[in-house]
Amino acid sequence: MSVHKGATDKVHTVDLEGRIETARWALSRAAAGTNATLRVTTRRVGEGAPITVEVKTVKGKKITKLEGAVWLATFEAEVAVPADCKDDLEFEAQLKKHKLKAKSDVLHVVPGRKLENAAWDREEARRGDVVGLTADAKGFPNGTRVPIVIFEHDDDCGHDFITEIEGKVDKDKLVAQWAYEYHEDTDDIPKDGEAEKGYAPPEYFFRAGADGVTVDSGLLLFKDYVDIDLKVGGQPAAGEEYTLTLPDGAERKGKLDDEGRAREKDVPPGPFSVKFPQLSGGGGSGGTA
Repeated sequence: MSVHKGATDKVHTVDLEGRIETARWALSRAAAGTNATLRVTTRRVGEGAPITVEVKTVKGKKITKLEGAVWLATFEAEVAVPADCKDDLEFEAQLKKHKLKAKSDVLHVVPGRKLENAAWDREEARRGDVVGLTADAKGFPNGTRVPIVIFEHDDDCGHDFITEIEGKVDKDKLVAQWAYEYHEDTDDIPKDGEAEKGYAPPEYFFRAGADGVTVDSGLLLFKDYVDIDLKVGGQPAAGEEYTLTLPDGAERKGKLDDEGRAREKDVPPGPFSVKFPQLSGGGGSGGTA
């Protein structure tokens, strides 16, 4: 505040001094390898006043030097915190024209956070399997919860969202489990007469992400099974021959056990049919794996 002490019947010129009011980091901490925002606020320095900001570690190592201008009494900029930075940072703001300097508060640098090596615990899954998901999680405190999104992979990159689950970091490892279910995409299931065109079982990947870092896993292939249970006249059709036609048009042949049952494993999802050639008319049934 300026106090006028001169005569009131004369014109006087009063020079109001400019100043730097604050020089602060927007947040108190930042991870190595990320960006941090700094902000300088001023008073009475004029629009467009040139400003220089020099960023150093608290031990004096130069990180970067920024040059810009003050607008609306403020200068703001982002600083890249080096990935290998282990010391806290500070900066000095200078307006040479106004002979003003100000030193900032300290930015506490924490170890950089990384998510790497995301993987399923198997290459194939079947309906009902509980599948494990893992990733290396460096720099995350124990107990950190990380969102994980599961997609059905599409070769044209139009991946279909399946579900979102939550993983938890334990000793630098992100871990989660997913009770696997087949989410049918009717566009991928061949219609009648189209099986000869080929049929690819769906594949899935997951994406884990937190604090601006993400990682994608490899692919998990879906496979299923077909249970066959046949009774004739209320009795198990022991030893009955069957022909299973898969969604891709391939055929499998076999015999039922003494209880009239059989299980065909590693069946791609989609419509299938079962026929029993030895029965009158070769009767059969259809279904979806």
